[in-house]
Amino acid sequence: MNNVTLVGRLTKDPELRYVGNTQSAVADFILAVDRKWRGQDGTKKTDFIRVELWGKQAEICAQYLIKGRLIGIEGELRVDSYQTTNGENKSITKVKAHNFTFLESRSKHEKYSEQTSEKHYDGKDLFKQAGINPEELEDELPF
Repeated sequence: MNNVTLVGRLTKDPELRYVGNTQSAVADFILAVDRKWRGQDGTKKTDFIRVELWGKQAEICAQYLIKGRLIGIEGELRVDSYQTTNGENKSITKVKAHNFTFLESRSKHEKYSEQTSEKHYDGKDLFKQAGINPEELEDELPF
């Protein structure tokens, strides 16, 4: 049995694209999910989980979900393998979501976004702070 249920916040707006001969809708986003476990200093650990939705759910997701929104998803865990142009084998773990649920009202989300806006970081800024050029890493990604 392969069932996954997650509750978390979107790290950025979903990306919608249409693929294949039938132009099926697919939306991709990353969900920040806090662990129950806390470090010795009391800080929470967070997992950043790649999620994809297909079909009409993907279009609805792209239309209504935005960065910071709290949602619940249900789906299945997938591990996709691919080979880079250098012949190196890689894999990506993600959740193929079957559905999602809004877990807060739009007004509550807007209030949360205003309170935490300076606490969110752009992923590229974090790479730059670590002395890594994110554009160089994009060549290695298959998507």
